[in-house]
Amino acid sequence: MIDVAVVITRYFGGILLGTGGLLRAYTAAAKAALDKAVPVLYKNFSVISITASYSDYPKIDFYLAGISCILDNIEYGTDVVLLIAMPTEDFNTLKNQIIDITSSRAVIKFIGNRYDFIKV
Repeated sequence: MIDVAVVITRYFGGILLGTGGLLRAYTAAAKAALDKAVPVLYKNFSVISITASYSDYPKIDFYLAGISCILDNIEYGTDVVLLIAMPTEDFNTLKNQIIDITSSRAVIKFIGNRYDFIKV
């Protein structure tokens, strides 16, 4: 981890724990917080929509489950419309894979960019 700060606030002003007790309490609190922390990696993401038929949707869903992307929304209407965010460097690979697995039936639209994170 880099650029990490741990702040522990003490509400009780007494001296019951003593110096050693306070040090142990602060150390235990910092360790508990860091043990629960989840490392993440911030990257530039491309936000795209994928419009596909109900027959192509399971193939797309299976493919997306195996890559690093964020599923923002799914709309079930006449077709299935997925709104996803994915690392920008992977956009062309995803686009080509979706075209391949749907035999060019899916419609892929670039919506914009954002800065987001993925768990590592």
